[in-house]
Amino acid sequence: MRLTVIVVVHEMRREAPRTLFALTPRYQLGVMPADYQVLVLDHGSREALDPAEVAGFGANFEYRFVPTAQKSPWRALNEAVAALDSTHVALMVDGARIPTPGVLAGMVE
Repeated sequence: MRLTVIVVVHEMRREAPRTLFALTPRYQLGVMPADYQVLVLDHGSREALDPAEVAGFGANFEYRFVPTAQKSPWRALNEAVAALDSTHVALMVDGARIPTPGVLAGMVE
C-alpha cells in the first residue's frame, strides 16, 4: 500500500463517522479504495466506535482500539506507523475534521 491515513479518535462517536465518510472514494475525488487505506485508532474512548461501522466505510478501512489512560496518542501513533508497509502516511490526530475532496488524490499520485 502506498498511502495510509491514520485517524486518531477519542470520544468521537458523533463526529468520527462524518470524518470517515469524507475519506471514502464517494467523497474524495480521483481515488479508488485500492489506492489507500484508512486506519482508525480509537485512543482509549469510554464509548468506543463500533468496528463494524468503521468497516462499513469500505474494505480499505481498519479499526483498532488502543486501551490507554495516556492523554497523548504519540505512542499509539508511533507503533502504528512502525508496523505499516506504506510509503506515505497522513496523520489526522483529531478525528473531527473533514478533509477537502481530492486531497487524497494528491497523495497517491
